[in-house]
Order: sequence, then structure tokens, then C-alpha cells
Amino acid sequence: MKNYENKLLYIVLFVFSMGLFSACEDNLVAELETALDASTGFKTKQDVDAALLGCYNAVQNGNYYGLRFWALPDIYAGSITHTGTFPSLLSSQIATYLLIIRN
Repeated sequence: MKNYENKLLYIVLFVFSMGLFSACEDNLVAELETALDASTGFKTKQDVDAALLGCYNAVQNGNYYGLRFWALPDIYAGSITHTGTFPSLLSSQIATYLLIIRN
């Protein structure tokens, strides 16, 4: 009786695994969301304006082109320390040890 139950269990597991692993015949084809088709490019002036706004969006960041890079050597040297809850140097407090910061 036990041998029959084992065979039945193996058959059920085999049928289940065959159904699980062979259920889909279509391969996953991911569509590129960063590429535009030539027919869906810039058709109107509003499309061009929206694209330019997206291009200039990075310039609004305060650290664009390494503008905050001036403080990093002093932080690495131990002259100043970064204290605060935000990772941005402009939106947090800087405790000074040997450095006078003027506004």
C-alpha cells in the first residue's frame, strides 16, 4: 500500500511540475520605454518644450557639476563634520571645528 502511495505522489508531483513549467509558450518581450519611435517623436511645439524642460531639470539640483564638492575635502580631513538628518549639505547643519563659515 505504501509503495502505491509513493508512486501516486510521484505521478501527481510530475504532472504538477510539467503543468507549472510548461504553461507559458510566449517569451517575455520587454518594451523599451526609453526609446521613441520615429513616428512618435516631436510633433508639436509642446512636445519640444516638454523635452527641453526634462533636459534642464538636472540643472535645478544644487549638486550639479559638483557644486558642493568644496566641502568634501574638509569633511574628509576632519575640519568639519556633517550633522543633521538630510544628506544635503545645504539643508542640514554643519558643526565647525577649525573653520569659520561666513554667509
